[in-house]
Amino acid sequence: MRSKFIHATLLGLLLVLYSCATGEEQAAPEAAPQVEPESRSESGSKQADEPVIDVVEVEPAPSVAISKAPSASPQLTQTVAAMTPEQRNQPNPLEADVEAADRGQRDYQTVCSSCHGPEGAGDGPAAEHIAVAPADLRSSELRAGERFVILRDGVPGTAMQSFAAAMSERQMWGLVSYMESLRTVSARPQAPQPTGDMPGDEGG
Repeated sequence: MRSKFIHATLLGLLLVLYSCATGEEQAAPEAAPQVEPESRSESGSKQADEPVIDVVEVEPAPSVAISKAPSASPQLTQTVAAMTPEQRNQPNPLEADVEAADRGQRDYQTVCSSCHGPEGAGDGPAAEHIAVAPADLRSSELRAGERFVILRDGVPGTAMQSFAAAMSERQMWGLVSYMESLRTVSARPQAPQPTGDMPGDEGG
């Protein structure tokens, strides 16, 4: 009897232990499945969400180079070509007048040097702002009559305007005299060479 009681007691304990173990397994919540985060490549959906900006390369504007102090611009060449022979060849009536040349020098520094420069090199402070660069008066081969007509009438298409309303003819001829003094010797018009037989060339 006693052994049967012990046996029954052990069997009851085993049943109790088995029931507890089974209940804990059923009560344990299932672990939520782990989801790996989506990897976004640099060329994937991350870029798709961002606005795409087209980069346009803008070429720098080409710099405009202005030649400094040409001896004769196309506009000046056309103006001289349109003059009559009488206008081009007229002599300076004040060529030997020192007082007129001195007045011409003062007038030059007042109205001409800002473009043509203090020595006539075409390098005055306003020259770099002028589309057609001022002439280099030192190398100019213009005749006295041509200079006078340019001062009187101006040069179309350039900053050289007419001085007829601002100066008298005497003032303009005095200005021509001073401009003539700025030229280098090589730029001055050469006197025509005599033609024909020279004295002493005859045989005999």
